Amino acid sequence: MVISIGLDELITESSRILFSDDREFANFDFFSGQFDRLIFLASSLYLAFLPFNLLKRLMGRFPFLFTVLSNSLRVLLTVFVFIFEVFYGLKDFLTFQGWGATKIKITTSLVKFNTFADGYYEEDSDKIILKFFEDKRDAEVAEEAIKDNLELLESLGNKPPLLLRAIFRLVTKIPYEPYQVKRYVKNFSKNTLLSEQHLAGGCLFGKVIDKGDKDPLDTGKVFDTTNLYVADLSCVPLPRVSTQMTAYLIGHYVGQQIFSPTTTAQNENTNMVAEKTE
Repeated sequence: MVISIGLDELITESSRILFSDDREFANFDFFSGQFDRLIFLASSLYLAFLPFNLLKRLMGRFPFLFTVLSNSLRVLLTVFVFIFEVFYGLKDFLTFQGWGATKIKITTSLVKFNTFADGYYEEDSDKIILKFFEDKRDAEVAEEAIKDNLELLESLGNKPPLLLRAIFRLVTKIPYEPYQVKRYVKNFSKNTLLSEQHLAGGCLFGKVIDKGDKDPLDTGKVFDTTNLYVADLSCVPLPRVSTQMTAYLIGHYVGQQIFSPTTTAQNENTNMVAEKTE
């Protein structure tokens, strides 16, 4: 989190890293703006990604815990920001800049990338095994991406005061300096990885489902089936842009291919031929 001064607009940017084997990219999703507008987003993101796995399991089993903790976190953040607003207000007043000249805003980011090891479904235990960070290159990608991310965050504003940084570091291990990144990635991969949210790539076009190159009606259809279609994020690797919008577009595209006027007419003609044959 950054206390950003003079940043008025909500920022959403992306950056990437391309490694020598032309496979690994890293995406940065940035959220920056007025604290009162982003407090719900920030508190929910922190609870989804940063607590220890034991706490996440408890929140999954007892959803009311998430509500209680997120509301408590919002109150705590509001108190902190109020204290700093008073502090900076007095500072601005005493330096003749006028009360409220310094604006306190929140800036945070997410780093996303495809892992090197492929996951699999374990039928006996009915579990999906993800194998995140089992390949050491995953940690290398994460560390390099976060270090580049820190440079951009530095350019957006000032870091929180030392006391606030110490509290965040104690609770979440969030890095503010490059030398802190390795420890953060290690902690995240070992203790807080449970709630990875954007799963993708388990049912890829061309490998598991038809691209519809020969027949648009087959777009998204699982190979060797007659009426089974897939149209979600599993059809593609981790998107380079909004995962939500990507899912919408995949569903729209598959539906459009299947139910387009041309495809519908072809399907009706096929049915008519089949009826005459019978």
